[in-house]
Amino acid sequence: MTGPGSESRPLRVVAIEPSGRLYGSEYCLFDVIQGTRGRCFDWSVISTEGLGFSRLLDENGIRQVPALLPNLHRASRGRKLVQYVNLLMQVRRLQPDLIYVNQAGVLRAAGVICRLLNVPGVCQVQTLEDARLLGTKRIECSQIKAFICNSDFIADNTAVPAERKCVLYQGVQGSPQYCPRHISGTGPLSLGIIGRISESKGHYLLLRAVALLRSVMRIRVRVIGEGFTAGDTAAFQRAVAEVGLQDMFEFRGYRRDLRTEFSALDLLLIPSLAEPLGRVLFDAAHFGVPAIVADSGGLGEIAGMYDVGERFAAGNAEDLASCITRCSENLSAVTDRFRLQSGGMIRSLDMAAYLNAVEKILREAAERRDCRVRWQGSPGEGL
Repeated sequence: MTGPGSESRPLRVVAIEPSGRLYGSEYCLFDVIQGTRGRCFDWSVISTEGLGFSRLLDENGIRQVPALLPNLHRASRGRKLVQYVNLLMQVRRLQPDLIYVNQAGVLRAAGVICRLLNVPGVCQVQTLEDARLLGTKRIECSQIKAFICNSDFIADNTAVPAERKCVLYQGVQGSPQYCPRHISGTGPLSLGIIGRISESKGHYLLLRAVALLRSVMRIRVRVIGEGFTAGDTAAFQRAVAEVGLQDMFEFRGYRRDLRTEFSALDLLLIPSLAEPLGRVLFDAAHFGVPAIVADSGGLGEIAGMYDVGERFAAGNAEDLASCITRCSENLSAVTDRFRLQSGGMIRSLDMAAYLNAVEKILREAAERRDCRVRWQGSPGEGL
């Protein structure tokens, strides 16, 4: 055997990652590349130079081609056209056996490139916005052999042929490395929220909940992450100041040393309105910091499947405030329960099993076969 993916020649995969930032979808792609390269797969990444994802690739010796502009989705039609022609030329130069599209927002261009070069593709569907995009715009998908949805919630909102629709939860690497218990004691309760600052991630909902609690308990909120633009961050900072809570919020900016951040928290809040999966829940499990989780979307789906986290009704600031109060009253027991249940989740969502499922999709897609793979760990077996 001498074809792509054989021992004599690895499968050449070109990944297209348009944002270049370093949040959940980029970390997911990194896990896939890091876990499969050298195992019959040869990866190249086309992305944006100088941002967090690019630096992560450099640190790990992963080949990359900085061929995309930052904030490409906001560029003029003419500038986008120039970029997409350049993208086509770069992909053709790399001579891939398979194109891996990490965000559906660039699929309109990537799908055309797949057709022009007669190369099959795989598309990762990570967000609700990407899922809805596939159902509302005319996108060339004839060469896309698999759409990898990160939850049933995303799959149910993704209008693609059933025979090409895959559902894969993310794998979790290694055993938990618990932070020392923070337990504020007589100090303010330390709450954290991690991720891109936005309405959909629940930042403004959290602000309303903290406003309800300011007269009944001492709270300190660590906001870890930034807006998609500097203006998004500034808008939330203004909203905090307008209700007089600026002394209760600390804006940490973007951070990669998550252990340091989690070590300062009593509780992690994940108040997203419709979170597709919520990788940050896995981070909380890894560091042993109990999470309060919105019961919606893929996040509520996985939290319910593995009975992990203290759940509240998504979008309900009063319920979130009540949940924070209940947890603060018995924080030690809440931490013990979270560590017990999340430990089972981590064991069930084994990274090796996840990568095996990804490899199956990549191989079948490269052979131009439609793929329908389902992997959600092994609920019950990890407990």
